[in-house]
Amino acid sequence: MKSSIDNPDWRPLRTFACPEDITDIVPGPFEVHCDQLDFACDFIPYPEADRIVVVLHPGKTPSYPFFLHLPLRAGCHFLRIADPSVVFTDLKISCYLGREFSDPIAGILRIVDSVRACLDVRADRILYYGVSGGGFAALMCATHDGEAIGIGLNAQVELLEFADDSIGKVIANVFRPHSTLRQVAGEYPERFSVAAALRNAHQEGKSPRLLLSQNRGDETHFKNHFVPLCKTFSIPISGGIDISGDLMSICFNGPNGHAGWGTGKELDEAIERFVPGAPPVLLQHGVAQSKALSRGPIADLRVKAAENELSWTDFVEGKHRFLMPGDVEEVQVISHTFCPRDDDNFSTDDRKLGVAVRDLRFGFAKGEIKHANLGGGLLLDGWHELEQLDGRYWRWTNGDARLVIPRGVNVLDITVMNFEAEELGVTALVTGNQLKAARALAAVEQLDLAELSKVSIGTLRDMEAQEGEPIGGTAQNVRAVQKALEGRGIEFLNDGAPGVRLKKKRGIK
Repeated sequence: MKSSIDNPDWRPLRTFACPEDITDIVPGPFEVHCDQLDFACDFIPYPEADRIVVVLHPGKTPSYPFFLHLPLRAGCHFLRIADPSVVFTDLKISCYLGREFSDPIAGILRIVDSVRACLDVRADRILYYGVSGGGFAALMCATHDGEAIGIGLNAQVELLEFADDSIGKVIANVFRPHSTLRQVAGEYPERFSVAAALRNAHQEGKSPRLLLSQNRGDETHFKNHFVPLCKTFSIPISGGIDISGDLMSICFNGPNGHAGWGTGKELDEAIERFVPGAPPVLLQHGVAQSKALSRGPIADLRVKAAENELSWTDFVEGKHRFLMPGDVEEVQVISHTFCPRDDDNFSTDDRKLGVAVRDLRFGFAKGEIKHANLGGGLLLDGWHELEQLDGRYWRWTNGDARLVIPRGVNVLDITVMNFEAEELGVTALVTGNQLKAARALAAVEQLDLAELSKVSIGTLRDMEAQEGEPIGGTAQNVRAVQKALEGRGIEFLNDGAPGVRLKKKRGIK
């Protein structure tokens, strides 16, 4: 059977004609055919674990499939399943919707059931996890399953919200050509709406357990997805558990809008309350280890030597450790790529970016560790110029960068930047009104501030348009604007409420 996955880099260890053919499972990538869909999967085991976390990743990248890197010491098995729908369209987002007679959610449930049986894991020990469109899929999987847990971060829950834009047109056309989103959503409400699927599950006597985590700074998803679902099922909007104990919400104020996923601590604490005994496997361990300006895709970092992919053994706070075979003189640092301008309408950065590397270390047999100079001669083709902010230095790859390996190295550590606010330093600039007040005190016009901060005028207008709500935009942009205003004598205050004042011993320049 010919696969629809047209990617020479995709080399599954095994291919199954249907989910039920999975009678044993081994670590690594595999492919499953199901209902005219080709599922790219990857299994990461953990010794003696009794829980499976199914990670569903949204998005269309230059090559399919695309998986998240995950921690290996989380006390559970990981099963990563990419969205087979993305091979049908050039749309950059995905939500595991599939086609009219090919439902990815049903296929995922069958795959998970077979893997679960191989590992002798109970049905109620399955946890589906996803962000954005992957969050939609995670909630849908848990809802249709009835026994599993579903966790969605900034999740889409009502696809009909896209009915009046270009995204909705593409979704509808993939689902059934020449149809509108309103037509197909009306015919198949349980495919397009978490609320409709949840009502049906309750009517069938099922009690799905769902946890929704939402950034209030992601205004669109907060107002159009999170709040309506919470109101429909009496889930506390500010955070809490409904009267049945099956539905839980977390609501936080954070930067970066839809890309803002919080620190992970509050989510892991909520999971522990909601799912007693579940390991803290999600954001706290750095699932979002490298997002360009808090917007780019999470890096699927790999290292190759002479076309052979190296094994990686550890991941802690952005550091990837790869085992180096003997006599390797050069490696390729490979990842998926993106262009900032494609992701931000106001960006002028049209570079092809892979991962932002902030530290390279070589380990030798006798325990010796040596740092590689990011500006040195060991970095060959595929590296962009050295960049810095607030004393931190990094270099972007272009997705396929070459690195010289000194003689005797047996371990390579690559640490990537995390451009979330906590990585760059917490910003005191929080709301749009605070930014307006700061400009007024400093007597700076928007155009002048744009020039001072090197942030586009359109981005500044978007920031101020948030008024009393948390500023969206990237952590780097917010930080740049804050520093520019601080240079004009402004002091930002956040003791109880966002505010500004002129520094006492310094006038406006």
